Amino acid sequence: MTLGERLTALRKNRGMSQDTLAETLGVSRQSVSKWETDTSVPDLDKLVKLSDLFDISLDELVKGEKSQTKAAAPSGWEKLWVQAVKLYRKKAYLLGWLVVAQGLRRTISFIKGVSIYYNGMKDWDATVQFVQTALSGSLVMIFLLFLTGLLIVFLGRRFSGRFRWYHLGWIPILSALFGLRFIPLIHTGLLECLLMALMLLPIRGADILLKDLPLYFLEGIPLYLLLIFGFIILFVGARNDSAHKEKSSE
Repeated sequence: MTLGERLTALRKNRGMSQDTLAETLGVSRQSVSKWETDTSVPDLDKLVKLSDLFDISLDELVKGEKSQTKAAAPSGWEKLWVQAVKLYRKKAYLLGWLVVAQGLRRTISFIKGVSIYYNGMKDWDATVQFVQTALSGSLVMIFLLFLTGLLIVFLGRRFSGRFRWYHLGWIPILSALFGLRFIPLIHTGLLECLLMALMLLPIRGADILLKDLPLYFLEGIPLYLLLIFGFIILFVGARNDSAHKEKSSE
C-alpha cells in the first residue's frame, strides 16, 4: 500500500470524511485529497499529527512497517541476577578463600586439641601415640586446605571471564574430600579418613583396620554420593557446553 492508500484506509476505519480530517489537521479538503491520491505528501508536522490521531507509529504510517515493541525493562531481581552472573564468571576464583577459611577453622581446632593434649591427655600412656598421630594428621589436612585454597585463588585468575555454572561442581567435590565440620554427615572428609587410616596402620595393625573397613565405608556413603554428584555436574555441564559451541560454529 502507498501512503495515500494507508491514509484513506485509516480515515475510513475511523469513520471520518475528508472534510473532518482536514478540519482536525487545520488544512484544506483538497490537501487531504492530494495526500490520499499520492499527488502530494504531508509535511513532517502533519505526519506526526496523523500518527497521533490514528495511534500508529511513523514507520507504520509512512512505510507500512510495524515498529518492534521494546522489550520490557528488566526487574530489580533480574538486574541483580545478571550482575551476579557477570561477577561469578570473572571472580569465581575468589571462592578459593572459602577453602582457606576452612583451613583457618581447622587451625583453631588443632590449637585447641594440642592444648587439651598437653593439659592432661599426655599422661595417658595408652593414648599418647594415638593422639599424636591424630594431631599430625590434622596438621597435614590444614596444610592441604591452605595449599588448595591458595592455588584456586592465584591460579584461577588465569580463567577470569571463562568460569561457567558447571564449575560449581568443584564445591561438592572439595566438600567430600576435605569434609565440612559444621555438617555431621560429612564432618570428616575422604582425604582425612584415608590419611588417618594410613597413619594409624602401624599402631592398630592391618587386621584391625580391615575389620573396620565396612564401617568406614558405610559412614563414608554421604561423602561418596557428594563426590559423584560433583563429577556429574562437571561432566554434564562440560558436555552441554561443547555441544552448544559446536552448534554455534555451524
